[in-house]
Amino acid sequence: MSQTTSFRNFVFAIALIAPLTTSAQTGPVPKPAVDLKPGVANYKVRFDVVGQSATMDITRTTRELNGAWVVNETSTTPQFSGSDETTIEKRTLIIRKRVFRDKVTTGELQFRGHNATGEITVDGQKQTINVDLGGVVFADGAGGQDVLAALPLAKGYTAEFRNFGMQLQNVKTLQLRVMGTDTVSVPAGTFNTWKVLIVSLDGGEESSATLSLLPS
Repeated sequence: MSQTTSFRNFVFAIALIAPLTTSAQTGPVPKPAVDLKPGVANYKVRFDVVGQSATMDITRTTRELNGAWVVNETSTTPQFSGSDETTIEKRTLIIRKRVFRDKVTTGELQFRGHNATGEITVDGQKQTINVDLGGVVFADGAGGQDVLAALPLAKGYTAEFRNFGMQLQNVKTLQLRVMGTDTVSVPAGTFNTWKVLIVSLDGGEESSATLSLLPS
């Protein structure tokens, strides 16, 4: 999923790469069951919104650098292209740095504890960022879906986490709910997946979309 999406909640499938468990995560930050792995993945993404369809090509590269994971993601549509590089702490998978660029927004932020510092430029207007997020940022930016897939997913599992909106510069509190399992067939084969619902806990008008990540 693109980081610039404005969907308030969405449903997507996550491959079963985490071990099965019956326990639900509690606490301020979700605790992964497995770590990330280095590699390159290519996806075809299809959005279906109010009867309209759109596609996006995504290339995601995960590598180990200086004791952390660095995930670089490029997203391309006929009208849009952008890049996002996220530095993620090993094992905890908490975000430490994010560098984002597209036609409208560029930004470089450092995340230390509950604070985000750096600069964001939107439509040529540069702003200095120094905000208390009220908690750490998790499963945001490049590699966010891989981080969610690393959680101890099981039917009935729930977890809450924070994202930081780069354009609006706002904290978004989200809740993950595992709804059950599903089988997804794509050209690369047939895969068992978890069906996961992400819901905004901040209120306001909700939108929804079904998101399928298909290997190229």
